[in-house]
This record gives sequence, structure tokens and C-alpha cells, in this order.
Amino acid sequence: MSHLTPVPPNPLSQAPGSAFMPTINASELRRQLPDAVRAVFEATANNPFVGVLVMSDPGRIEYMNDQCARMLAGDSARASDIVGRTVASLFPRPCALECEESVRHVLATHRSVCRRKIWLGSQLFIIFSYLSSLPGEPGANAILCMTHRVRGYEPAIPLGPETDQFESGVVRLGRLDILTKQELRVMALVGHGMSVREAAKTLHRAEKTVESHCISIHRKLRISDRVEMASLAQEAGLTLEDAERVRV
Repeated sequence: MSHLTPVPPNPLSQAPGSAFMPTINASELRRQLPDAVRAVFEATANNPFVGVLVMSDPGRIEYMNDQCARMLAGDSARASDIVGRTVASLFPRPCALECEESVRHVLATHRSVCRRKIWLGSQLFIIFSYLSSLPGEPGANAILCMTHRVRGYEPAIPLGPETDQFESGVVRLGRLDILTKQELRVMALVGHGMSVREAAKTLHRAEKTVESHCISIHRKLRISDRVEMASLAQEAGLTLEDAERVRV
């Protein structure tokens, strides 16, 4: 239920021949205010919490901000070292194929795609949207990719009705890659706030077995307690399903 105070319609905004009609549709805003797209893009690209990338549908990266470079290639990465290269040359083949699939979906359906992925130990939501045709390259299109790093399990990225959501089939676990599948499952449940007893019941294992996995996780990750374990799991948004995904 909305807690906002209802606002009566503005008769000026609905008058015939009005210069601008209020809208919640991004495509309609772009049609009415084409210059707004440039302003929104510049504001977003300068946001230190959002990774912004523009690529052509052949897969060449045409623009990237440094935040996106750090999210996708590590804390020391710089956009200047990546721009001009192709997705296929930068990332493992399964990742490049997923990217191509997302772009094809955007071009075929005229809808945006949001793909959730664990990358370098963090949970990312990557949103692919059509931007424009690519100047000087007939038949080529520019695709906007916005990357958000999201901690935890509650939906934190508001997505409109024009966006289709997918899970990535691959993960790059970062420091968690040292863990076995069963250790990842235990860690995911601890991240969700489960006790050893609750995790054992969910996994159909003895409590001593789960406790043994916790000790192993502490040792491998060099952490001291389940609070730290839960924090790392939440950083990755780790789920039981993630333990089964292909590691790259």
C-alpha cells in the first residue's frame, strides 16, 4: 500500500496540445525530451556506485567508466585498458556467450535484460538496454550496460515492466572459489541467518557434518566466526543454486 499523498491531476499537463505529458515510461520520456537522455547518461556515468558500459552488438566495448572496470576486472583495473577490446577477448567463453545472448534478446524483443551474476565474490545485477544505432557502422547497434553491486538477498534494484530477468549460469567466486559445493551450500544458509541445526535439517545432514563444514570454511577463508562467514555470503548474495553454477 502506498503511503504517498494522492496528488490531483494537473489540468495544464493534460490540456490538448500540451508541450509535455508526464510519463513513467522511459521510451516515452526519450521521445518527448531527447536531450534528457544525454543528461541522464552523463549523471549515471559519473555515479561512483554504478558501472556503465556501452558496447556495439559485435561485442566491442565502446565506452566504460572506471567503476565498471573495477567491478568486472578487479580493483586495480582501469577503463582505459579495456575500452576498444571485445567481450570475447576479456572474459571466459561462457560469459561472452551469455553477454551475446542478452544483447540478442534486447534487439529481438526491444526489452531490457537484467542478469544476476556472482563475479569476483560480489553479487552484480547487469542491465542491458538498447541505446541507439552506431554512427558510421550500418547495421550495428549500441547497447548500454549498467552494473550494480548489491549486497544481501532482498531485491534492491527496482526493475520496470520493460525488463526481463535472468540468472547467470556461471560464477567467478573470488576468494570463495576455494570452497567445495557443500561448503558453499552451508555458507549460503548461514548467510540467510540459519543456525547449524537449521542448516543441517535443510541439507539433510548431521549437525556434526555441518559444523565440520563451518570449521573448514573458517580455515580456508581465514575467518574467525559465523558472523564473518555470513557477511561474505551476503556480499555474494550466495544461494544454494549458486553452488551448482559453472565456475569460470
